[in-house]
Amino acid sequence: MPHPTVLIVAENSVLAALIGYLAELAGYDPVFGVTGESVPDSVGRLGPRIVLLDVDVALAGADAIFDGAAECRSRVVLFTGARGRVDAEALAVIHGAEVVELPVNPRRLAALLAGVLSALVLLMGR
Repeated sequence: MPHPTVLIVAENSVLAALIGYLAELAGYDPVFGVTGESVPDSVGRLGPRIVLLDVDVALAGADAIFDGAAECRSRVVLFTGARGRVDAEALAVIHGAEVVELPVNPRRLAALLAGVLSALVLLMGR
């Protein structure tokens, strides 16, 4: 059975790789956009179930990103460090997203992703 796909979007490629590794440990298939590709285009091309999105990237184009994810029936989970927590929580309230603060315990991330995926399946039957 294929693993659910998680698109990892971060300004820092090392951070993206580390989060991708954590997603893989949690049983997900991490994928990444290509250089120069917008987040909505990456979502449309890759069709992930979940988008793990750096709040700094989200702040630059939140409406287009969340709209693109909704069109593809993907859920967005914002990640941030302690300094970006307020911005992440504000976006989460506006767009109905989850927030995870880094550093994160791998088991907590796995449980969060499983909960988001379960809600997606229940809401959309996918």
